Amino acid sequence: MSSYKLLKKYKTIIGLSSFIAGTICYIGLDHTRLYGEAAIRALRCGYSGLKVINRYKRVLIINKNKYGINDESHEYAAEELFKCFTKNGGCYIKFGQVIAQVSFI
Repeated sequence: MSSYKLLKKYKTIIGLSSFIAGTICYIGLDHTRLYGEAAIRALRCGYSGLKVINRYKRVLIINKNKYGINDESHEYAAEELFKCFTKNGGCYIKFGQVIAQVSFI
């Protein structure tokens, strides 16, 4: 099975499981606002991560490993993570600052 088909298969499974887990957290555990916000933040991070992974996989499949991953893909990933972390706020912003300071990434 090709890597694109595997990614497509697992993307659906991950998306559905994230949605179900978020719904359970929101409805089943407590009806307070805190759990709902936590579920939304987790789903937002998962969705952003899947978008970045999908972008990298598409670049590798299209280029057929001739050029590797280009700078545009890295820029897209950085912008996507920045949007996710700023929307989530709080400790996510600190986590983004730590990632930005690491020199070997």
